Amino acid sequence: MARKYDHEYKVQAVKLAKEIGGAKAAKDLGIPEGTIHTWLKAVRAGNLDIGEGSHTPASAMSLSEEITMLRKFDCSYTNGYTEGTNNAIKVIKRNAFGYRNFDNFRNRIFLSLT
Repeated sequence: MARKYDHEYKVQAVKLAKEIGGAKAAKDLGIPEGTIHTWLKAVRAGNLDIGEGSHTPASAMSLSEEITMLRKFDCSYTNGYTEGTNNAIKVIKRNAFGYRNFDNFRNRIFLSLT
């Protein structure tokens, strides 16, 4: 089933694509790259009115940040805990260069993560 986008979303997406490029805008917005290019062609042909003016690079970046924040609501879970655990293990590994065997290293990891 094809996804429907309202006019304002298309206008903002095209303005973002003009500022940072079509491929990056499509990736940031989470939509197919072909869709952005179709909208850009429609603007050039005069079939899609995007209004006057354009975003400045500063406002394009803030628009990109806003889109990133809104996309966080799609998925409420993150891999932050896993990344933190992995970082802690790497720190222990750097500091544990002199351990005699792997069992001592493993025990140090378990001790610090509990």
